[in-house]
Amino acid sequence: MLFLIPLALCFVGLPLLLIHPTCPQIFGEAYSHVKVNERVVALTFDDGPIPGFTDDVLAVLNKHNIHATFFLIGERAEKNPDLVKKIYTAGHELGNHTWSHALMLFKSPQFTREQIEKTDAVLRKLGYNKEIYFRSPYGQKLLILPWVLSEMHKKNILFDAYGWDWDSPGTDKIVENVMDKVSPGSIILLHDGCGTREQTVAAADTIIQQLKAQGPRLSVCNRNRAACHEQRDERRLLINSERK
Repeated sequence: MLFLIPLALCFVGLPLLLIHPTCPQIFGEAYSHVKVNERVVALTFDDGPIPGFTDDVLAVLNKHNIHATFFLIGERAEKNPDLVKKIYTAGHELGNHTWSHALMLFKSPQFTREQIEKTDAVLRKLGYNKEIYFRSPYGQKLLILPWVLSEMHKKNILFDAYGWDWDSPGTDKIVENVMDKVSPGSIILLHDGCGTREQTVAAADTIIQQLKAQGPRLSVCNRNRAACHEQRDERRLLINSERK
């Protein structure tokens, strides 16, 4: 019966491995880190828009002349149309974080597609005309979500440097968590929604300062360029989507 132990571990361990944000998907494409030739990183924010906290994050980004990508929850975007417009008119990019932030494991293909399409529709209705990126809630995925995304020709933009700011561990700890993991090509995850975000706002300010001092330059998370390069607007440094 001992031969069953490795088999059982396979059945349990493989799904757990596939769920993790930094692990590859069986279907479609997911990126938690990108291969770059320069010292650049991407800064992203999840779970907004939330009046107050999203505004505070925007103020920090403006202070440092930095662009980011905001992965928005559809029902929150619908309730805060002016804030959505404020984000993208400031030059930031928008992403789809599903309609209700449901955990997208063991959901039907129909439910999964509706969560994505409904959010895309709201962002289009609010005037956003660029490509809409996608990030799965909690960064988790298994089989159905990747399959639906591949059918919709969408990539899953995940992360490899995160501050655990959803636990509110303190500003210094959020900064430490990110800076311990970040490297050229990292996609940094912070949150402007889901709970109070005073610590995140303060941490974002410090993280940007420390990254600038060390050399990496922050970017929007644009996955359609063949290589990492600067546009004429020096604030926008675009990262390619080549898998690491």
